[in-house]
Amino acid sequence: RAITVAPLAPGTLEHHMSLAPQGPNLLRRNPMEGWKPCNLTILGSRELRGPEAEIIRKRYPWGLGAEGPLFEVDMELITGRKHQIRAQLSAEGASIYGDSLYAPMQSLTLDFELLSENEAKELE
Repeated sequence: RAITVAPLAPGTLEHHMSLAPQGPNLLRRNPMEGWKPCNLTILGSRELRGPEAEIIRKRYPWGLGAEGPLFEVDMELITGRKHQIRAQLSAEGASIYGDSLYAPMQSLTLDFELLSENEAKELE
């Protein structure tokens, strides 16, 4: 389970990840040589309201997304890559609450598909 800043619909998320030695790792939807597949299944999500959300906000007041709604997302990991869950949820616009590494990369991750394979290799 993860606490996120947006809901996610049930289904399988399929991406390919560059495994950066220090992170953050980059994602793309289409395969590319040297990039590893990473998949997880979203089982469901629900909005946290009232005391549930307030407990999380009090415990982690610095959390990115502290002003908006929070969601509990249930998932099943299919592959096990370093930072996979954080990167994939961020790529789908549902960053983990308080994640300062991948949340700022939401737009970069989604736009990354527009790069050619040569441009993508230069970023590795």
